[in-house]
Amino acid sequence: CWCTSNVIQLIIVAMRILFIIIALQFGMAIRRGQKGHIESGEPDESTEKKLQNSVGSGPFSFIGAKYGDEIAAGALPTLNPPLTNDTLPVYASLDVITQTFPYLASLGTIQANANATIGGENVKNENVGEIFWTKKGTGWAPKKIAPAIFNAVFGNITIPILFEDEHFGVVTGADLGILRLVSSTTVFPIDDRVVYTDQSTSIKLATQLAYFPQGVASLPVSQDVFPELESDSSLTQMFFYGIGSVLVRPQENSGLRRKYGPFVADTGIVHRETRDNPGFRPLGAKVFFDSDQNVTGVYDYYKKKYYVPGDCDWEAAKFMAKTSAFTLITFKHHLMWVHHMVSSVVVFNKVKFLPPDHPIRRLLTMFTLRASRVNILANFALIPDHSPIHRATAIPYEEYSSLLEVSARTNPLWQPFPDYVDKFENTVLGKLAEEDKFPFFTLGVDYWHVVQKFVHHWVEETGMNPMSDGPTKAFYRAVRKVTKQTAFKLPRRPTYENLVTMLTQFIWVVTGFHELVGTVVEYTRDIKRCAARATEDSAVSDMQAWLLGLSVTATTSLRVPALMNEFENFFGNGTNGYPAYESEVWGDFQEVLSDFSSELDEKSFRYPFGMFNPKYLESSVSV
Repeated sequence: CWCTSNVIQLIIVAMRILFIIIALQFGMAIRRGQKGHIESGEPDESTEKKLQNSVGSGPFSFIGAKYGDEIAAGALPTLNPPLTNDTLPVYASLDVITQTFPYLASLGTIQANANATIGGENVKNENVGEIFWTKKGTGWAPKKIAPAIFNAVFGNITIPILFEDEHFGVVTGADLGILRLVSSTTVFPIDDRVVYTDQSTSIKLATQLAYFPQGVASLPVSQDVFPELESDSSLTQMFFYGIGSVLVRPQENSGLRRKYGPFVADTGIVHRETRDNPGFRPLGAKVFFDSDQNVTGVYDYYKKKYYVPGDCDWEAAKFMAKTSAFTLITFKHHLMWVHHMVSSVVVFNKVKFLPPDHPIRRLLTMFTLRASRVNILANFALIPDHSPIHRATAIPYEEYSSLLEVSARTNPLWQPFPDYVDKFENTVLGKLAEEDKFPFFTLGVDYWHVVQKFVHHWVEETGMNPMSDGPTKAFYRAVRKVTKQTAFKLPRRPTYENLVTMLTQFIWVVTGFHELVGTVVEYTRDIKRCAARATEDSAVSDMQAWLLGLSVTATTSLRVPALMNEFENFFGNGTNGYPAYESEVWGDFQEVLSDFSSELDEKSFRYPFGMFNPKYLESSVSV
């Protein structure tokens, strides 16, 4: 027994050492393979045009656009200087996972983006993977052997996710190896450490780990849409012109309405328990706003206490409230609702039931690019016990798992967005939208109708009757079967109207809504903004939570093609084996998107809001 126990311990120690060596070797390999340090600066006109086609532009464009041809060609930058005397003590006080995984994630993201070929011209018909189908004569037949599938299980709901992406290949064991190792409860048990430092030291350390723009960075570029998230007014921006918009409701309690105002953003109790660390506290808050959208108070579910501006604990209460909202939206709205309950459901059933040349699959291709790959990696990075993001929280895994399960059951995102907004027509929130002070509603509905017009045009051009088309009926019913277990169930029959509405809602979710709840860099790029956990009476994130959070934020910079993109080598033109209407309908859609974007550029709100502006949107989900 003694011998066996010691052998096991030696194996665990060896795996930990191996993990650290991998991190160091990975960095050395990148340095050896580079062409030299890439200086930051403005790319030339031809480079700008090429990268804009690949990754979009504007406030939410990705890091590649900053560094020009060398990045696009695959050159990799030198790392920033080694840790310095002011950052080394902070780094040394962290656990081995926090010392190594953020470093690996940063370098891996830079490498992935440098090697990515995700411009619209790279999406080609000959690159479509034959996952469930095989060519038979001039048509397609189902394969006898099913592809590899990972079943993500959330209570009674099972979401199958493909290991293979039809355009971006198979996710291999090597791709998942580091995530599996990091999540090993045997090799790397959770080692919670609450370590604080000042703002400048934290930014310097993250810069040395290649997270911020000094040469090359792994985070998406921030254009200071949120210059800061510390002031009281920044809460107005976050909850009425940012990610928190999804939580704002009319205040129904008359007493609270008289005291605090007509609007409330209520996270509920995000989690009741914490892991065994004396500094941790549960999350859950209500944030109150007056009729002018100014914050008037915060209610702390854990302490059962109200706070108002000027209280001695006001700054800590605000940080707890921001963190509660950010954590809930990240896990519920972003990870579960968008990635698993909408994107993964459509991607799998599209590939399974619609042959590669089917007109509905052709329509959906642009909106599912790289989605299988993204969703399987998101699953391993965010969901397992001891996963990087779970380590960044304070939540015991049993409660963490329950949060994900409840989120899956309560998914409402298959409800057409205009119908959802109509519920608030005669409320103070509806009135606010009419006054152009709640762009989540107004621009969200406008963009939904732009997408609906495109989908209607495409389905009309196919000339098919969904009710008599076998593959379309099978696809629709498979998606509906999942929705029957959630908060909104799709209509039973795949009529023309129901199909168009379902496809419209899907595209709206994975492009516009995903941009709203998935653009997380604005909320995580310094320790005073948001985190995945809060500690007692602190108004900043601890370093362990922040660095692990940055590692996940970095993955949101993995590129997919921009929505405003010609995809000239994919759509049919009448001579490439696919009907000419494809290029015509897509071309019309691009013109409408351009006009809509120009209209939004002319709009002026109290704070910038670009979440439904097509020039900032991607065609499919990144992480």
